[in-house]
Amino acid sequence: MIPTEQAHKYISRFKKADLKKEDFHQFSAPYQKLGWVLTQLKKDQYNYYTASDLTASFAAPETMNPWSSKEGMQLGVFLFGEIQAPYLGMMWQLIDSLPYQEGYARKAFRSKASFQLLTKKINIFRRFLSLSRLGMGSLPLQEQLQYSTYYDRGNSYFFASIFTQKPELVAEVVVDIIQGEDEIGGVSHDLIKGLLLTPAQKNWELVGNLLLAAQRQEGLRQTILESLDETHLGALKYIINLILENDLARFSSVVRAVNVWFGFNWEAPKKATVNRILQLAQSLIHNSDKVDELLNSRDNIEVYVALWAVGIIDVDLANQKALNRVYQTENRDTKLAALYFVSQTGRTNTSIVDYFKKELGKDPAIDHWVILNLPQIELDTDLFQRVYEVAQAIENGKAQKSGKIFSWFDFQPTSESFFNFLINQANQEQLALLADDIDQLPSVYRENYIRKVFPNSHRYYWGKKSAPQPQADYDYERGSWKRNLAHQAIKNRNETVMATGIQLFYVMPLYEEDLTLAEELLSRKSKTLRSALIELVVHQPEPILQTTTLHLIEAKNVNQRLAGLEILSILDNDDQYPEFINQQIERYKARPKHSKNEQVFLDKFTKSEHANTFSTGFGAVDYSNLSPLYTPQPKFQTKINFFDKLGIVSSAGKSNKLSAFINPKKISEAVNNLIKRIHEQRNYEYEREGYQGETTTQLLGQGIHDIKELEDPTPLEELHNLPLAKLWIEWYEHSQLNDYEMYMAIRFIANANNPYSYYSTLIPFGKQYIPNLEALAIEHNPRSYYGKNQVYLKVLKRLFKV
Repeated sequence: MIPTEQAHKYISRFKKADLKKEDFHQFSAPYQKLGWVLTQLKKDQYNYYTASDLTASFAAPETMNPWSSKEGMQLGVFLFGEIQAPYLGMMWQLIDSLPYQEGYARKAFRSKASFQLLTKKINIFRRFLSLSRLGMGSLPLQEQLQYSTYYDRGNSYFFASIFTQKPELVAEVVVDIIQGEDEIGGVSHDLIKGLLLTPAQKNWELVGNLLLAAQRQEGLRQTILESLDETHLGALKYIINLILENDLARFSSVVRAVNVWFGFNWEAPKKATVNRILQLAQSLIHNSDKVDELLNSRDNIEVYVALWAVGIIDVDLANQKALNRVYQTENRDTKLAALYFVSQTGRTNTSIVDYFKKELGKDPAIDHWVILNLPQIELDTDLFQRVYEVAQAIENGKAQKSGKIFSWFDFQPTSESFFNFLINQANQEQLALLADDIDQLPSVYRENYIRKVFPNSHRYYWGKKSAPQPQADYDYERGSWKRNLAHQAIKNRNETVMATGIQLFYVMPLYEEDLTLAEELLSRKSKTLRSALIELVVHQPEPILQTTTLHLIEAKNVNQRLAGLEILSILDNDDQYPEFINQQIERYKARPKHSKNEQVFLDKFTKSEHANTFSTGFGAVDYSNLSPLYTPQPKFQTKINFFDKLGIVSSAGKSNKLSAFINPKKISEAVNNLIKRIHEQRNYEYEREGYQGETTTQLLGQGIHDIKELEDPTPLEELHNLPLAKLWIEWYEHSQLNDYEMYMAIRFIANANNPYSYYSTLIPFGKQYIPNLEALAIEHNPRSYYGKNQVYLKVLKRLFKV
């Protein structure tokens, strides 16, 4: 391989210019739209063209192949270039046979042509086009494979099309890269996935050999396995067979991959469980003879894997089979497993609606999963009330029977899914039914409810600078449910709900009961609420302002009185109502006693040299008892010449000012010795605790990680939690580096690309304090965050903290 910088420099020579709308004028309207969608052009100030814009432009957008026509080929050449354009039709067709889901939660399920699959095609082609126009599209096919390791995760479907249509053009370079014999290319995610997407077993075998050769390379094994669920079913079956034959289930990457493929929601399963699931899956891929038999099993693993085996061919058929088990079986856990499977597909079936209406309220655990799988339905008042009663029963702590979906997956229903369903499906009349007491709603769904009722007024936080202007649609009738809801919102302890309530008070016409509530709320200490309400009162008409202020000043609660004094202070600063202010201050002074905070406000209205003001720290500063100022003394003896006095850096000024206790040569030699020791131990094998609690075996050369997850460890415990800790301690004791030298070594490695400063003008200044450690044998490249420097830093930082 070559340095990344060299690869980027070479590819940048072929970069194409950004495209604008007018650049597509030579194409018909549908193909213009397709071009705008793929190049991610803006439709207006806030929105981009998306897959939805193609539905009105093409007769059958879900089933069309836009690249099969003459104009499609012309657009392909215009966007991607002559080298890539001939393969676009094959790419588009290939995606039709693959799973429809994307992202971390994806599964291997397949469906008939749908809008979801069209959206996936658009996303794949957008990423591919982005890399193509960066320069990749202008390279010969062999070079595109070589340089894909530097521009990864966007070319796999294109590579699969080449391997299927013209494999002879790239066969040699693919083998060289896989075997590590190519001078430029390296094994990339796109190359692996491209091989697995093809129907040719010889391509799967190349990846399979790579998987077996990666016995101690967890990263490579993970790269292979994480892409497997999105590839050819034959490849999936072939790799599963390799895992079973070679006992690869002992590796954490295999456990994690199986969890993602199936959606098992496990943490640390037994190896025997993983192997059993893989054996079931392997026996059922392309073999549906045993499916119906397993669907009647009392073992949820067998039921689930059987449904999965159907779903990777036809997800809608699998969902129908799953729901048939729900409708027909009396086994509660089987119902839960089947419903859980349907939830993983992201699709539904209309037959579940009647079942929901019939069975609602009998078993909240089953109700929960049914609700998650419901299509969009019209919620009548009776059904709304029934769902609400179930949610309330759970929220009020009524004991609910848990369900066991798998041995490792116990499920206890909560009220959240029910409230979420109610809020999303409810009409205005039904929303009003929830308005009597919003504190009954869990906090997060309280926010969703307020957002649904007041879509134009919802606020995540309150800021005075963005206070809204009154609008006609906020003129809610006195005593209406929305006005009462605004009262509940502004009183609520949830910050978002309260901020929305404040917004509503700013835009609604305020009546006496609204102002009374504002006065009551000023007894609270919430800074946000107090500042918003004080600002609200200040901007009321004079009669309302003076009446409200008078009520606050005469209140029994000190927080309310302080709010009244703050309002008077604001009015005084704005030179408003001086007579009213003087009257109220004189009345206030007549009170028998004042708190310290009250006195601060009163002193602002008292013209006295002894008054507590900002200059006296409101009484905290005693100028008669001040300690003398400390004059800093120079710690570094620096020769100052005539040029230094003029601000000109001379040769003397360039010398390091910390040389008295920092020795660059000593640091470089010591740290290089540490680097040598780490390299010598690169094949040291150690076990560590994985992120899900499993035990993982790893080589030191792959990284230095904590052996165990410790809770509130001391620095010494953190140090001893590294593999070979005694070796690193021995090095430190022998190095005799002081704290300053250790710090400078850590700083230099952490900023290897710009050790003195990111700003060129500050580099001369930085060199006066930062030692020259360029003799360190470390990496100097933009990707060093993922390189060996992080290993050196981890050891040095742990030693430095002790």
